Amino acid sequence: CLSRGLGDVYKRQNQDDEQDQKIKLDSKKDCIVIIEDNYDMRTLNANTLSPYYQCILAKDGTQGVALAIKYIPDVIISDVMMPGMDGFKVSRMVRSDQRTSHIPLILLTALNDKKSRIKGWREHIDIYLTKPFDADELLLQLNNVITIRNILKRKASVSMLKKDKENLGLNKKDQSFVNKLQKCIDCLLYTSDAADDLL
Repeated sequence: CLSRGLGDVYKRQNQDDEQDQKIKLDSKKDCIVIIEDNYDMRTLNANTLSPYYQCILAKDGTQGVALAIKYIPDVIISDVMMPGMDGFKVSRMVRSDQRTSHIPLILLTALNDKKSRIKGWREHIDIYLTKPFDADELLLQLNNVITIRNILKRKASVSMLKKDKENLGLNKKDQSFVNKLQKCIDCLLYTSDAADDLL
């Protein structure tokens, strides 16, 4: 997934200093944070996805959320059953943070009962896939969710350019973020114009 190759990534990311990963993002690939406590499953997921996406690997929910906040990936894929912070808590943390609330979330899990699926949907996940998952299905689902998100980004950009920021169809948290962003941009533009007038 990174330019140094998978072997180097796994070696580096599975050492004790996993929290201190030095990751250089590749602007040519969409980025995915994979949260999985099982080393073999984490490696399998990365092997499946790394030819198409840049993969950042996390060994538990706490590290995964921290990496998501740090790198703002295009998608987060999380296991459900993990010690400490499980996949449902990961979803809750991601959705409650303005920096990450927009990121599509996929839960991969062996839990295929109705109660678990409903719990996932209540945490506002985008896709719920059961293990063992089909690689082609996962890749298609990823492509679809990223394509849809890119369409929404383009529509939001057009609306922002038209100053129609009140009609973006966003939830309250995301709309609040957009309003704050617009105020910052307006303030910077005003300050810049004022500075130009003084010159």
